[in-house]
Amino acid sequence: MGAASCREIASIWARRDRWLSFLSTGEETVCHFDLTPKNVFVVDGEFVIIDWAFAGRGLLGLDVGPFAVNASADFFIDPEDVEVCSRQFEASYVRGLRDEGWTGETDAMRAVCAATTAVKFAWLLPAILLGAISDWESFNGRPKDEGILWWSRLVPFVVSESEAARAAIGM
Repeated sequence: MGAASCREIASIWARRDRWLSFLSTGEETVCHFDLTPKNVFVVDGEFVIIDWAFAGRGLLGLDVGPFAVNASADFFIDPEDVEVCSRQFEASYVRGLRDEGWTGETDAMRAVCAATTAVKFAWLLPAILLGAISDWESFNGRPKDEGILWWSRLVPFVVSESEAARAAIGM
């Protein structure tokens, strides 16, 4: 995590109007808007998603894009596995869409996944820096040093998703 990562994260905030504009247009579906591992269970071999309090219309890919980073930030997935898991989640999502007759462009959905991940988790780096100078004893329920190190390993993926989204949408 160096100066280039810091610049990329800062650019998300600086370009927030463009990011939000992109994320407000496109093909929509029903979204959960709080899809985290804590809201997903397996019952009788089937996935069950709970806590639909924030559900509404959103872009295809909006929920699935940041799921792996969210899972890792909550210590369910090792940061080293986030990219592989993210791509697997996206591929499963597309298979489900195709099974239901969707014929849209996966590139557009992939751009939403990347953009949503970047925008949703741009706060990670500032949180890490704040945690480093704070007198907190824990970091998201883990000992402070362990939590900071864990989250620090997520920043490169967030940066790569930001770069991928910017390239895809011409930003």
